[in-house]
Amino acid sequence: MSENRSRTVLIISVALALLGTLGAYWYFRGDPQLTRVEEMREQMRSEEMKNMTREQRREFFGQFRKEVEKLSVEQRRQLFADRRSPFRERMEKYFHGTRQEQLAILDQTIQREEQFRANQANAPPGRGFGGQSNSTPEDREKRRQQWLSMTTPLERAQMAEFRQQVQQRRQQLGLGSSLWGRGGRG
Repeated sequence: MSENRSRTVLIISVALALLGTLGAYWYFRGDPQLTRVEEMREQMRSEEMKNMTREQRREFFGQFRKEVEKLSVEQRRQLFADRRSPFRERMEKYFHGTRQEQLAILDQTIQREEQFRANQANAPPGRGFGGQSNSTPEDREKRRQQWLSMTTPLERAQMAEFRQQVQQRRQQLGLGSSLWGRGGRG
């Protein structure tokens, strides 16, 4: 009798250990969709991506965008947290800097914008802004809403103030409106 009892206890212990292991796996495993998107993002940084044609890259980025849209807002925050950190640091540095430091940051921003503008002017025709010539107004609005959902009210307020300061600095320097300013594609 004691042998049957020991065997039963052993079977129950093994079954509980197996259930515990399976439960831990399901609890701690990564979300398959998030994992897929992270793998695609790593692929974007690979040498293989550099060897793709422009059309292949555009197709890949379109697939990536579709996969990202399947993520929840929180998953998108997690995915792009490393990209938002430099933005936060730049805004923190700008808003806590002296006026001279702020002017230097504004001037660097304007210099990057002008370099981007020059690169776009030299780009092959039909490429569109940011390579998204096939982007519909609905697509752009959807991306804008996604961006808004991933930022805090403070970040949005700081960005609006920063953009206004860039526009004012551009005027002081005798430059046209910013690429990123309201109505400013020119």
